[in-house]
Amino acid sequence: MMQSEINMYIGKNIDSIDGTVLVNEVDIPNSKTYQWDAKKEFLGIPLDFVVIRTDSSNIITNIIFSFEEGFDQNLYQLMVAKYGDPTTMFKMEIIEAGKPIEHEHFLSTRKRGIAKPCSFGENPLYIGWDKTSYKIEVEIGVDSNRTRTRIVFGSQNYILKQL
Repeated sequence: MMQSEINMYIGKNIDSIDGTVLVNEVDIPNSKTYQWDAKKEFLGIPLDFVVIRTDSSNIITNIIFSFEEGFDQNLYQLMVAKYGDPTTMFKMEIIEAGKPIEHEHFLSTRKRGIAKPCSFGENPLYIGWDKTSYKIEVEIGVDSNRTRTRIVFGSQNYILKQL
């Protein structure tokens, strides 16, 4: 079981966590990527995987995990009770949707949008907590008709940098 206070690992050496396996040293300059191999859960939800990123000195900068369950009102309330109210919440407002494109095994549609502040009831795609010594980011996505949630604990924004 994963300890809910995973923020306590941010800024620590990777050697402080048992069961990690180095999976990549070159995908991000001056960074290493590890997989945490034990079965984990977060606030009672089984996790598909846990990835840990370190800097060049093996100091943990991000802990990333995901699960296929949606980020529902119950999970949101559990996180608010544990970490306080989020500081950022965005939804995507579509400003342009292209025509569907047929591929060999799937159909895709290109969309352009802008991030708009919202409340939880407006189905956010991104929720962020900006704590004193760490950040928490939640990305809620729908891919191939299934919902996937990714949560990142880190020393700096990780998901927002990718958007």
